[in-house]
Amino acid sequence: MSTVCQLRIPFEVRGDAVFWGTHEVPGADPKTFVGLSNVWGADHKTVFTEWRPRKIDRASFEFLNGLFVRDRTHVYDYHGAIEGADPQSFTCLDAGLVSQEGGVTCHVWQRGYARDARQVYYHDQQTGRASVVRGADANTFVSFGNSYGRDNRSVYHEKSRIPTARPMQWLFLGREYSTDGERVFYFNRTVPGARPAEMRVVLLPTIGNYATDGQNWFRNDSPISKAEFDQEMARVLKSLPKSLAVAVSSNQ
Repeated sequence: MSTVCQLRIPFEVRGDAVFWGTHEVPGADPKTFVGLSNVWGADHKTVFTEWRPRKIDRASFEFLNGLFVRDRTHVYDYHGAIEGADPQSFTCLDAGLVSQEGGVTCHVWQRGYARDARQVYYHDQQTGRASVVRGADANTFVSFGNSYGRDNRSVYHEKSRIPTARPMQWLFLGREYSTDGERVFYFNRTVPGARPAEMRVVLLPTIGNYATDGQNWFRNDSPISKAEFDQEMARVLKSLPKSLAVAVSSNQ
């Protein structure tokens, strides 16, 4: 699976055969085959992940998004049936895509939330199986579409709860920073000493995650000196292509 962009669909019909990249898809009918995502495809009789045929009921097969599919008896991720997931009530809560912020080129991964009548699920296609988000309330859970979500009690990043975050006041700031108006968070950790109302996130490309509230400066969730912060900003501007650096500087 691609580590750069998971939007590309590498299925291709060549003559009388179907290929996934360099691998022939055995038994696939080129006349009825459809590539559905970077790993899912199907013809009139069989469902495939990459070039591998799967024991999924084709008659009731439904492609939900690049992370999840179902038939009348099971919900599936790339590796197989998701234990305990109810196919009748199962629904995806976002598009299953996360785009990396800050890069000059676009990096896209297939990650996202889903739920059934009883449980919330999170899946990152690159890191293994879909799994239950422990403690999340399926009835009130919503996804913000960037690996963050909330129910009526808590805010979550991927499968981890953000301790103390107030779900109804929570706001994503960018580059993995967020706030609930009382605290600033980085992923699921509190940023010590950060002032929420003044917090600004640096969105320049090709660098790590930096932010400042005008009195404190941060790399990720660690305080750094203003001199370190300014030095890093200068280094980044110097490293950017000239046309992009001029555009960034003119907007400061």
